[in-house]
Amino acid sequence: MAAKLEQLKGALDSSLAGKIVSLSESLGELTLVVDAKDYSATARCLRDDPAVRFEELVDLCGEDYSGFGEGRWGGRRFAVVSHLLSLVHNWRLRLRVFAPEDDFPVVDSLTAVAAHSHRLRLYRPSVP
Repeated sequence: MAAKLEQLKGALDSSLAGKIVSLSESLGELTLVVDAKDYSATARCLRDDPAVRFEELVDLCGEDYSGFGEGRWGGRRFAVVSHLLSLVHNWRLRLRVFAPEDDFPVVDSLTAVAAHSHRLRLYRPSVP
């Protein structure tokens, strides 16, 4: 597992040179933080670059850090977290971006990026 994460870290460093705010490992998964201005371009690169190829947006959620660390959080209050999956490489990645403004927390939409990557799969159960 550790070798696989190191391989992913190397691929991310190569693919996203200069756009990584932080890249951390916890519980066997990586969290990549990027600036809001680089969010869409980073997501597109993560999808299109064959070295990483995260073609599935598994989950997307918002986070409010106002109560994080019992109120001792010193960073931006709101973030968007996208959970990505590379089927080709069998990698998972957590992509986090903080909204630049706490009063009006807006980041770019990933609709255009995710619309081309998500495949709807329908399964019909066998009926005897």
